[in-house]
Amino acid sequence: MTCSEILKAARLGACVTGLCVPFGAMAMAQDAPEGQTQDTEITDDVDVDTDVITVTASRPRGMVVGDIEPDVTLDSEEIESYGVSSLAELLDELTAETGSGRGRGGGRPVVLLNGQRISGFREIGEYPPEALARVEVLPEEVALKYGYRADQRVINFVLKPNVSVLAVELESERPTAGQRVVNEASIRRLYVNEDRRWSVDAKLVDRTSLLESERDVVSDSQGTPFAIGGNIGTSPYGGAINGALGLAGDDILVAGQTGGGATPALSDFAAGTANRTDTGQYRTLSPAQQEAQIGFSYNRPFFGERASTLSGRLERTETQSRSGLPQATVLIPQGNPFSPFDDDVALYTYADELGPLTRISESLVSNVGFSVVGKPGPWNWTWTGSATQTDSESETDTVLQLATLQAAIDAGSDSVSPFGDLSGQALQQRKTESTSRVAETAITTSGTLMDLPAGPVSSTLKGSVQRQTQDSRSVDQNGETDVSLSRDTMDAQANVDVPLLSADTDDGSFLGDVSANANIAYTSLSDFDDLVTYGGGLTWRPVDALRFIVSVTQEEGAPSISNLSDPLQVTPNVRVFDYTNGETVFVTTIDGGSADLLADNRRVYKIGANIEPFEEQDISIRFDYTDSEIENEVSSFPNATPAIEAAFPDRFVRDETGALLSVDRRPVNLASRTSRELRTTLSYMKRLERPESGGNRGPGGGAGGRPSGGQRSEASAEERPQAQRPGNVEGAAQGERPRGRPPGAPPAGDAPPPQDGQKPAAEGERPSGPPSGGRAGRGGGRGGPPGGGRPGGYRVSLSHVWSIEKTVQIAPGLPVLDLLEGDTLGGSGGEPEHTLDLGFNLWNNGLFMRSGVKWQSATTVNASPLSTVGDLEFSDLTTAEIRVGYNLDTKAGLVAKYPWVKGMRVSFDVENIFDTRQKVTDASGDVPLTYQPDLIDPIGRTIEFEIRKRF
Repeated sequence: MTCSEILKAARLGACVTGLCVPFGAMAMAQDAPEGQTQDTEITDDVDVDTDVITVTASRPRGMVVGDIEPDVTLDSEEIESYGVSSLAELLDELTAETGSGRGRGGGRPVVLLNGQRISGFREIGEYPPEALARVEVLPEEVALKYGYRADQRVINFVLKPNVSVLAVELESERPTAGQRVVNEASIRRLYVNEDRRWSVDAKLVDRTSLLESERDVVSDSQGTPFAIGGNIGTSPYGGAINGALGLAGDDILVAGQTGGGATPALSDFAAGTANRTDTGQYRTLSPAQQEAQIGFSYNRPFFGERASTLSGRLERTETQSRSGLPQATVLIPQGNPFSPFDDDVALYTYADELGPLTRISESLVSNVGFSVVGKPGPWNWTWTGSATQTDSESETDTVLQLATLQAAIDAGSDSVSPFGDLSGQALQQRKTESTSRVAETAITTSGTLMDLPAGPVSSTLKGSVQRQTQDSRSVDQNGETDVSLSRDTMDAQANVDVPLLSADTDDGSFLGDVSANANIAYTSLSDFDDLVTYGGGLTWRPVDALRFIVSVTQEEGAPSISNLSDPLQVTPNVRVFDYTNGETVFVTTIDGGSADLLADNRRVYKIGANIEPFEEQDISIRFDYTDSEIENEVSSFPNATPAIEAAFPDRFVRDETGALLSVDRRPVNLASRTSRELRTTLSYMKRLERPESGGNRGPGGGAGGRPSGGQRSEASAEERPQAQRPGNVEGAAQGERPRGRPPGAPPAGDAPPPQDGQKPAAEGERPSGPPSGGRAGRGGGRGGPPGGGRPGGYRVSLSHVWSIEKTVQIAPGLPVLDLLEGDTLGGSGGEPEHTLDLGFNLWNNGLFMRSGVKWQSATTVNASPLSTVGDLEFSDLTTAEIRVGYNLDTKAGLVAKYPWVKGMRVSFDVENIFDTRQKVTDASGDVPLTYQPDLIDPIGRTIEFEIRKRF
């Protein structure tokens, strides 16, 4: 017997033994109320005497395009275990699952809603999580099928078909060390009825400031001559003032003023003793901030099965921070009528009369977006668009204007004392304003080009147009600087997926399923040369439990318009560690845009594998190996190391003694960067046995029924655009269940059966709840009487990133830096070789818990030849968190006695449970002042209490 005949016989046997499944599905379809949608339709013409059983199936609700299954899938119960209040908060919790080694870093994954593109994440970011049926996290290759580039993972939020949520939330957070408080109040309203939905939301957040004096921070005043009351020294500081004091002997560098006011005598100065001032009460570790936002979205069908969405959002933020006291250096010439000294000296003092240096920043972001989804057919299309305007302004105190005072002192004025009150002196300010506008629209279409023996050839085409403008204005004592920049972008992208081999055909391949992908994108920019991106890959599934993805991308990218034209920001008294001299210093920093940035060029290889090793256990293991090289990478300015200073000498200003005074931190192009890393993710989920009092959910509970991460769903063959495929039957054989699905759970996308004590859906009414068979009832209802035994479960996830190679060449001709072997670009040490992220979620009958542990390995930063403190050792770091909460309305007795608790959730959250911080020491074991624990992490352990009420 040939391999082909064996495969045919095996499939036929599976079809015959599994006939109860399609017949059961037909019965469910026949019994469904009128108007209720079933995700799977079985033809009535099933002839068991033939060799072919034909199945017609529709795609499960919200499924993404293509045949790449999710790496991670969360159903509504698992989502609830995170204890979040919005999709934005949920996305933050899923950073370990959505992280990618292929992108430029720092950005969100591609976000879909119900398997479709949206105008932007602002459209759905404040949706309450009760509206979700499931969440899917997919590989980067899926982004190509929606017109995005394959440099970000994809997250698909799938809404329940019918849900109504009105939720009010109050939360308060404070560190256990005290002093800083965050209070938040929000209201969210979402209504979903099949293909119609609308939402409104509003939120207020108030964060109080945290001062250095409110933490255990050792003052840096030993390294500066400035102090309230003033100190006398030479100009520049560091020379002997013995002669000025009329003294002989050992060199005296400083003399602190102890009295005398504006007309001191020589006896009012303490030779060799300096005044010291702790400026902690004038410096913020965390700024005060107030935030307000309001948003809406509205979606409805039109002209049949087409649908349109309109959304808008307004966000306003105000921030206030302090950066120390104004410094004054007054030169006092010999013979000044107020000077008791025999020589020229300088007075170094703080102008505390003027209060702290402050920065007040305000921003206003307004956004509108729309999307139009075409009628489903051979070719599906989506039209999206958005317009965003960001207005920001800031006012920063910089330095004292002492030119007039100094001129009077130099002239020997008998009415102006160098030791007098400085409250009448002007404080220089720098004001910046910027307005940026982004308007874009895109049309994406996908469909079948042709049919091959292994399946249909599908394609995605996207065209987009974008207009960006940014106008910025900076005003200081030197005048006004205006910068205006605009960019017009036209982008065209094509993606083709070709099935090469299929195990589902009559002559099913013994190699399993193999498909190829090719993509190309062309971008025309008004201010840069045209850019081209191209790539391709292979997907191979030898068996259902194993999937491989191999891909390569060659990409060109232009710097953002903000990197080019952000207004200049000058900030005095910024504490930095000068790696060249091995010391902590206060410097003036310059931030903003750099007009001379170049476009980058990136090449990325990826090999990925997803494994589900056990048939009856919901376990998935994912491996992603990425190898990337990038030329002319646009980077924020690195830390003050000798290598960086050698590459960009014009960005650093030092005095005659070599002390660092100023750093220009505007972004730069790095010559090249190489990165190789292996990401490993393990996920395990298990359902708890249902309580005896629970409804007829079956073992494990009916809220299960989710497609497990990486598994092939029951209708995987039918979910392809081909409407009918011979030789396949929807569902598993009799006595079996699909991989990763708890016993007794309904198939993904099917409505759950009525629970004990729950009425069946009325005619024309579709039961609400997730496609995965989650809770029924409006507003994420409980699917049965309170306390009726909701199913529980737990999920464990472990993510490990092994950085195999991290190297950077800052500029051509300079040595290559090895970031894993003692070189650094940032201020927090080198690149850790290993990072771990362990998560645990538990949910059971209204109780939920989310805990996590993060760990990163230790690093070393090599000292420069001029450093006096040697190498810096950055310890490994472990942080842990836990969130515990309870839905009070699961207790029937409590609800009956106190009806107002219905729909109420309380939760308690502890971040950084053990109050850990990274320890940094030099060669002698001392902690540099810059790396004091309360400067590395001033907030530390925090406790948050939240009350949430659904109506």
